[in-house]
Formats: sequence, C-alpha cells, structure tokens
Amino acid sequence: MHHAKTRFILLILIGMISHSCGNDPAVQRPDFRKIRQSVKIHDDNVNGMDMRIQINRIVEATNFFYNTEGLLDSLNVMDDTLPDAHLIKSIKLTYYPSRIRASIYDDSTGTFYVDFRYNNNRQLTSIMDTLGIGFGLFVTYTDNKIDKIKSVLDSTFTLTNFVYDANNNLIQYIIGDYRNQPNTRVVYQYDYSRQIPQYMDIRFASAGIKYIYAGGINVISLMGMNYGLGNTHRILKRDESNLQTGRDGLRYLFEYGLNNNEEIVNRKITVSDTIEVFYEYRFY
Repeated sequence: MHHAKTRFILLILIGMISHSCGNDPAVQRPDFRKIRQSVKIHDDNVNGMDMRIQINRIVEATNFFYNTEGLLDSLNVMDDTLPDAHLIKSIKLTYYPSRIRASIYDDSTGTFYVDFRYNNNRQLTSIMDTLGIGFGLFVTYTDNKIDKIKSVLDSTFTLTNFVYDANNNLIQYIIGDYRNQPNTRVVYQYDYSRQIPQYMDIRFASAGIKYIYAGGINVISLMGMNYGLGNTHRILKRDESNLQTGRDGLRYLFEYGLNNNEEIVNRKITVSDTIEVFYEYRFY
C-alpha cells in the first residue's frame, strides 16, 4: 500500500513537471514559436514630409506556412492585409537530398523554378535556375564563414573581403562589379547586449541578393539551411561608402520592438533619413 501511494505521488509530480515545461504557452521558449506573418509598411519621404502626412505608403503582407517537419513549405506575399488583396509573389518548396526546389510565382514574370543547394553543414552553396542557363547565386566558405558570394542574375557582382568580429558577426565586406573591381564597402555596427534568432538575421537584405529574404525574414533559416556562422547579435547600423569616389553611400539604421517574451515583434529600418520600412511580425 505504501509503495502504491508513493508511485501515485510520483506520477502526479511527473505530470506537473511535464505540463509546466512543455505544454503551457506562458512558459514556452520564444524560439519554439514559428513566424506566421510579416506585415511591411513602406513609407517613402524622399519628396518631403507631405508624403507621410498624406499617408502615401505601401503595405505588404507575407504569410508563412510549414510542413509536418517544421520546415518552411510555402509563402505568399500580398499587396495588403485585406481579404481582397492581390497576390504579388509566392514560393512553394519541395525538399530533396542536398537541394530544395522552389516554384516561384511573380505577378510580373509568371512562374519559374530555382534550386537551393547546400553542403553537409546545411550551408547554402548556390541558388540556381533549373534551365542550365547558369544564372544564380554562388556562396563559398572558409572555417564555416562566408568568404565570397557571386551573383549572376539581373546584374553580376561579387561580395568579398569578409571580416568578422569575435562573436562571428559580419562587420565588413566589399561589393565588386562584374569586372571584380571593388566598388562599395559595407560596414556594420551591432548591439552586443542583445542576441537575435537566425530567422531575423537580414545582413544581406540590402545587397541586391534575391530569394533569401521575404517580409524581412531570413527564409534560408526557415528552410533548415544557413550561410555560415553568425550573426549572433542585432544589427544597429549599416553604412556604405563608394571606394571609387570616397563618398558616403546609403546608411541604414535599425530599431526593434519586443514583446514580454523578448521576441522581436517589429523592426524599423530607416534608409538615409528619407525612407522608412517598418515590419510587424506575428507568431503561432
């Protein structure tokens, strides 16, 4: 009788521990939640504050869907959050060994296909067209860090001279033109008091690289891939400078909003004090 009572008490305690650690949404770790939607508000003030007063802005909603394994299955980008919104872009993914095929629809070009390829470390190595034309993005690594990116798409350019800090945050690279002539230096500053989940890392979002971001979200991460070590902390600032003229280029300032679980629920990017892009993130 004594042993039966002891077992009963243990079962109750185990049930309480299991419930409090795994099933209670109030204590679930934020990293376990999936990004469901990103709403982008694009506010262009290049012509003065009158644009903002007139509420002249663009709203886009990116919706994310997952397969049974928790990887990104598809996404769509709508031109509004209303029920009658127009489809701008969609991506449907099919997973194979060493590659992921994406069926991409764009309302201006129609449907086409690309393959995302990765190595044994799940690092993205290329995004290539499936027609054998040779268009795509090609990434190489040294010591699990990117050392070169070459893009052969609408225009050809390379990213080289990657420099990292002690936390594996990318702090500098150089953009070269189609002749491999250095053209632009990019420098980052970070908030080292705050770390960031990989799906929020958008270090290349302003580098002209296609298909690895949607709605201000790193879809490579949602697909179970990565592009090397980092970034581990939030980007605060990105500065560009022209290596040919010595003049400063675009400047990007990043601001973040958090909820009570310290999840990033919004992000504002101000470009050279003239354009603001504001993202609102919603989770499952």
